Amino acid sequence: MDAVLFGSTPPAMSGEVPPVRLNTRRLDRQQATMHKPAQFWRWVFETLDVRQGDQFTDVYPGASGGRQAFEIYTLTTEGQRP
Repeated sequence: MDAVLFGSTPPAMSGEVPPVRLNTRRLDRQQATMHKPAQFWRWVFETLDVRQGDQFTDVYPGASGGRQAFEIYTLTTEGQRP
């Protein structure tokens, strides 16, 4: 699965994208400032219908939070979806 994000006009999607609501006051205390919360990454991966075997490239890796979230998500969701 390849995901490409474009500037102002996203490509047409087959369904609606579910909204994400993040409660920034309840972030993990060990999480570094400015990192995306786990809820955000889960929303991204569910929206893209990520499956085990898919590839993920974090073009702004920082502390590799996206990569770690991807690995955890693909390991913990295998077999839970049709």
